[in-house]
Formats: sequence, structure tokens, C-alpha cells
Amino acid sequence: MKKSVLFLSILFSFNALFAQIALTKKTLYYNGANASDEIKLKTVIRNNSTDPNDDTLSWVIAEKNLPNQWGITFCDPIDCKSGVGLGDSREFLLNTGLGAEIEIGLSFSGVAGTGNMKVIFKSKMNPANSDTLYITANSWTTAVKEVKKTSVEFAFYPNPVKETIHIKYASANDVRIEIYNVLGMKVKSFTADGGSASMNIADLKKGIYFIRMIDGHSILSRQFSKID
Repeated sequence: MKKSVLFLSILFSFNALFAQIALTKKTLYYNGANASDEIKLKTVIRNNSTDPNDDTLSWVIAEKNLPNQWGITFCDPIDCKSGVGLGDSREFLLNTGLGAEIEIGLSFSGVAGTGNMKVIFKSKMNPANSDTLYITANSWTTAVKEVKKTSVEFAFYPNPVKETIHIKYASANDVRIEIYNVLGMKVKSFTADGGSASMNIADLKKGIYFIRMIDGHSILSRQFSKID
């Protein structure tokens, strides 16, 4: 039985590695202060099909949850489209055996917030051959303190973390602790006092998360990894 499970696991990994349409990065994220310039996130899409006629791919915006004031530009290997919305799509050519860059440009217009998008890529000839790109951004106004400049005021350990994350902060006030996944969804939150706190995250799935501390008008945010 164990050998069968191992064989299926290896087979699944092999198929995923050589999927006919494959993104080198399936999740793109930005976590930082509002930038005056456009933030650019990039990945590469590959067409691993062995059929030379299977060279037409498409993308569609399957989900879009961004603050209204944010601007977005979506660039496929052929062209760029500004202001893409839910349901927008386009076809583009990508010869078999080749890869090409996908670029997403985000501008925040000074507006803080959290947003996410989901983009599905498909083969025109074989729509079942597809891959999905997840994009998430967490941005705050430039008046907010950045973690790299205030590391003494907000610290946590261990990182990566398996079960319990311990938090220390230099504030006499009650603070709000929040955890977000890479899709921009808040998965845990609580109010802490006394300068330190602990949170059990054993129930969270393995992956990348953001921990945010809100102290009055200041928001400090950092990235951490959850392991099994």
C-alpha cells in the first residue's frame, strides 16, 4: 500500500512538473508601503505541449477584489492592457517548448488596502490544460511605519513556525494582531496587551502568511512561513 501511495505521489509530481501549461510562480504578492511608482510583479508561463499546433493560449481575470482607486496593468507576452476588470480576457501566441514573461503592474494612488486577483491561463486547443495565477497586495500609506525601520518595536518568533507564534512589541496600548494569507484574506485576529502575546496557528495550512500589528495609527507588517 505504501509503495502504491509513493508511486502515485511521484507520478503526480512528474505530471505537475511537465504540465502543458505551467507558471514558474503561481503566487505573486506585494507587502509594503504605498509606492509613488508602479509596482511590478512577474512570473513566467511555459507552453510544454508537444503539438506544434497547440500554440494559442489565453488568460481570463477570474477574480478581482482590489480597492477602486488602485490601478492595474496586465502584460502578456504580446501586449499590455491597463484597467483590466473581472472577466477580461485575451488570446496570445506562445510557441511550444518556450516560456514568456507575464507582468502585473500595480499603482495604489496613495490608498491603503488589501486586494487579490485570480488569473486563469488555458490552451485554446485543449482548454483542460490550464494553470492559475494568484496575485495579492497589502499596501499602507506612506505615513505608516515600515517594519524594516521599526524592527525593535515589533518582533515575533519562531520563523518559520509550526504551531505557536510568539509576539513582542513596544507599546503601552492595546494592539490588534491580524494574520493574512497570500490571497489577502484575514485568517486570524485578536487584541493583545502587556507587550507580548502568543497565537496558536497549528490549524493553518502550510504556506506564506503576513502578520500585522495595528497600534493606533501605526501598522507594522511582516511576512512569515507556516510549516507542517
